[in-house]
Amino acid sequence: MRNMLERRGGGFEWSSEHNSHFEPSKFVLMDFSLNRLKERSPMTIQGAIINPSRTHKFLGVILDQELRWKEHTAYAIAKGAQYVMLIRRLSRSAQGIPTKLIHQLYRAVAIPCTLYVASVWL
Repeated sequence: MRNMLERRGGGFEWSSEHNSHFEPSKFVLMDFSLNRLKERSPMTIQGAIINPSRTHKFLGVILDQELRWKEHTAYAIAKGAQYVMLIRRLSRSAQGIPTKLIHQLYRAVAIPCTLYVASVWL
């Protein structure tokens, strides 16, 4: 990885030429493997130490090193439950939103937020 980024014509040179600079302090090192005992050592790129991580959130999806999706599934369920509770509050008030609009709100907000990138993690 370090070779790909630091070599001549590599990632850092490309980023400079295209005015799209990388921020090594935001890098995360993940080794996707089912071997939990495998030693994962830190990597140094341009003076920044990149420590290995078991999980990382990328574009709203929580990746784990074994790609079992347990963390993301728990996150999605909690997020969905939160939206359902908020919608429930709107429907229970004395002058609440009509049932038809509650169903529309559920289908338009709660379901898409819960199942975000479901094709990847389901």
